[in-house]
Amino acid sequence: MLSSSPDSTATLEQPTGLPSPAPAIATSNTRIGYHALMACGAAGILLLAAVMHLSAGGLVTLPLVGTLPGMCIWHRVLGFDCPGCGLTRSFVALAHGQFIRAWQFNPAGPLMFALVAYQVPFHVVQIFRLRNGRGEFKHRPLTVALVSWLVVAALITQWAFRMWG
Repeated sequence: MLSSSPDSTATLEQPTGLPSPAPAIATSNTRIGYHALMACGAAGILLLAAVMHLSAGGLVTLPLVGTLPGMCIWHRVLGFDCPGCGLTRSFVALAHGQFIRAWQFNPAGPLMFALVAYQVPFHVVQIFRLRNGRGEFKHRPLTVALVSWLVVAALITQWAFRMWG
């Protein structure tokens, strides 16, 4: 459509109700970038867990770096474990196939590890779908809420049993 502006020059207007193709492409590229970041982040966590090792005493070591210090600020400040204490050691044990040891470090660790591992193929599929012009797969909000509450409940329950059990 052409419209006249006050200075009598004609301008081309976008018809109302039709989306501009450029923002859709930019949004798609942004979403692809997001999914690539999430897939790489999850893969990085899993790779790091596989590269790290556990000493007999449960200390985490990283090749070329050595033994890592305990990182829980909650434990340093309050003097007792937080609900997430032991997750790093649990991830390292799981990456090396030590399931019982992983459970001993943090019983919620296997659940958390599975969720992180799930992120890699999920986000790769999302990238594939977006690149082929298909929409993103969306989990149902109820599923996301249930899994989120399951993680919170697992962390708090195992923490309570370790603290007072």
